[in-house]
Amino acid sequence: MRSRTREERLALLHAAQLYVCTDARTDRDDLADFLDAAYRGGVDIIQLRDKKISARDELDALKILADIAHHHGKLFAVNDRADIAASIGADIIHVGQEDLTPAQVRSLLGQDVLIGRSNRKTDMFRDSLADPDIDYAVMGPVWKTPTKPGRKPVGLAGISAAAQLSDNTRLQQKTHPKPCGLLAE
Repeated sequence: MRSRTREERLALLHAAQLYVCTDARTDRDDLADFLDAAYRGGVDIIQLRDKKISARDELDALKILADIAHHHGKLFAVNDRADIAASIGADIIHVGQEDLTPAQVRSLLGQDVLIGRSNRKTDMFRDSLADPDIDYAVMGPVWKTPTKPGRKPVGLAGISAAAQLSDNTRLQQKTHPKPCGLLAE
């Protein structure tokens, strides 16, 4: 499987409209069927995010995701782990505020991999939009979620503030403004 260039990945990212996060679906044992159906149904990017499995099991699940993503001509994302992203040849690595910095990830993975970042406060979102190593930024969670225990949701007011920052950033950028989104867990 040929690795995509940064330009190819950016083109797919800028055209993307639907980004799905999933666990490895070990309780259902239907990961391949689920991923295939999601891409066929219009999903553009799928991120595997499963904190309950080992690194080895995560790599196995990501191999399935990578094969299906490439078959459909779509992107796939690794959550948090630069070592796993490097091992699998990820299109995207998605990091949070407490993970490696985008500059650290970039130094480890190079220029071709895309970097996304989660944000839970307006100032974090603003910083992500300004960071040259970040290719897209998300804001959330919008609502209280069991996957982020104790995390205060940003609510619709937080999403509105992020949308305003995103609009202002797009006006200032001449080419390829950063895609932005909400994290609605």
